[in-house]
Amino acid sequence: GEPLVETEVTQALIREIQRDGNLRITSADSADIVVYGNITGFVLEPVQYERDSPKRAREYRLTISADITVRTKSDQLLMKRSVKGENTFLLVGDLVSAKRSALPKAASNLAHNIVERIIEYW
Repeated sequence: GEPLVETEVTQALIREIQRDGNLRITSADSADIVVYGNITGFVLEPVQYERDSPKRAREYRLTISADITVRTKSDQLLMKRSVKGENTFLLVGDLVSAKRSALPKAASNLAHNIVERIIEYW
């Protein structure tokens, strides 16, 4: 239900694969493995509240969850894992804008964790 999450996560994953250098992005026809992903959760939870107003949060944690499947080009299952990425941020301005600015960091953390799991397995 959150707009552009899948786009942000996909772009972050591509950047992380390129940054890491152990894997290479190529077409599915010439790839040794294919990574499939499904975003399963997008959770925003308060972490810290204002002292003078205990019902008003001032810090939040954004967590993105995904199920990742890695298969060979012959469709043999190599790995299936649930992975999470998160970012903690202070509320500055309105919640929608703060959440939008926190999304790239949470997506980047998720992408890092995905690549790390693939490299550990591979």
